[in-house]
Amino acid sequence: MPLTASREGHWYSSAFHNVTAMVGAGVLGLPYTFVYLGWGGGMLVMLLSLVISWYTFYELVHLHEVPHPTQPGIRPPRRLNRYHELTQHAWGVVRGSWAILPFQVAVMSGLGVTYTVTGGSSLASLARRHGHFGVSKTGCIVAFSAGQVLLSQLPSFNDLSWMSGVGALMSLVYSVIAVALSIGQATSRSQEQQPSYERGTPAESRSEFLFGVFNAVATVCFAWGGHNVALEIQATLPHPPSTVEPMMRGVNLAYLLAFACYFGVTIAGYAVFGNAVAENVLESIGQPLSLISLAEMCVVLHVAASCQVYSFPMYDMIQQGLWRRGIRLSTSASRLMRVAYVLLICFVAVLLPFFGDLMGLVGAVGVTPTTFLMPAILWLYLKRPPRSSIAFVGNVAIIVLCMLVGILGTVGSLHLIARHAAQYQLFS
Repeated sequence: MPLTASREGHWYSSAFHNVTAMVGAGVLGLPYTFVYLGWGGGMLVMLLSLVISWYTFYELVHLHEVPHPTQPGIRPPRRLNRYHELTQHAWGVVRGSWAILPFQVAVMSGLGVTYTVTGGSSLASLARRHGHFGVSKTGCIVAFSAGQVLLSQLPSFNDLSWMSGVGALMSLVYSVIAVALSIGQATSRSQEQQPSYERGTPAESRSEFLFGVFNAVATVCFAWGGHNVALEIQATLPHPPSTVEPMMRGVNLAYLLAFACYFGVTIAGYAVFGNAVAENVLESIGQPLSLISLAEMCVVLHVAASCQVYSFPMYDMIQQGLWRRGIRLSTSASRLMRVAYVLLICFVAVLLPFFGDLMGLVGAVGVTPTTFLMPAILWLYLKRPPRSSIAFVGNVAIIVLCMLVGILGTVGSLHLIARHAAQYQLFS
């Protein structure tokens, strides 16, 4: 299978995968969330979502290995290599599959489309910045997908680690560029050009502001959603010894890098531009062209890696599903299946170039359970901590709080879709 064909990963390769899965190009939009949340609310939401998401990631990592079902303590632990294997272990094949697969598939395929649109849009923006105004977004999406076809032919998830390393590096590069250029803007302006930190945007009604707050909270929380592929990444590590320690080393490094990127870009961007910051902080900067172009290219390379980090588990899922029905794919057929999946993602990206708005809804409905709710629920069900313990109270609090965030994100996303619906055009 694509996930377990190679178990020769290292803790640092798991860090590469986790950074690439977690730190999306959406980091450049985090300063805009402070337009609605302000300094106090924004920092509180970012810190809370960081701590909660790290803790739920910790729970998933520690649930990857379970005692052998027939000879516990004698035979090596059983490894749960996929998210749905963990839920099936808890609740049986049917209920366990329905508990997670719809959400996981929605997020992974949805992110595939979103990253394809982002990659194509960044290529088109890069071309136009250099005077090539005849370049279409559709053509750039197709070109980006051609690269995805090539990456999809790598034999296993572990063989993708070098590309994940490139993706992780690119996320650091465009984050550093955004921070450095923002600071440069601040040092070059006059005293009369100081930013305003008043929450909201001019001529915005109170209801519009409230929906903006909902979307901002959801955007910050969903920025930490690498949990969809946590167990799949852990499956690439060798066993014995236990995979928990090397995986947690990779997770901790990934969170450290994500912390630096998220907080650096957000604080610098909002501090310099205030409530005038654009939805993509690079648009507020604009110059110099060479560095902005480099940042755009880094975004393309990063989402190219991210796309495959979320696609390889899908290849594995499709191949497993066919295998259960007695259909065993040859190597050539497996490669063709991957090409077909990439082409399907490309078609949806070309058909729905406004998919970013729809992904907000997919994130609210899909990321909330896979990142925040399910790990806490599984920990309570499988570990059964005492009701008076910190683990029990903390997990219950996470479930209640994050369910509320999911509801707010759903409401905010539906409002955004309704507001922009008149502008949507197929194949635009």
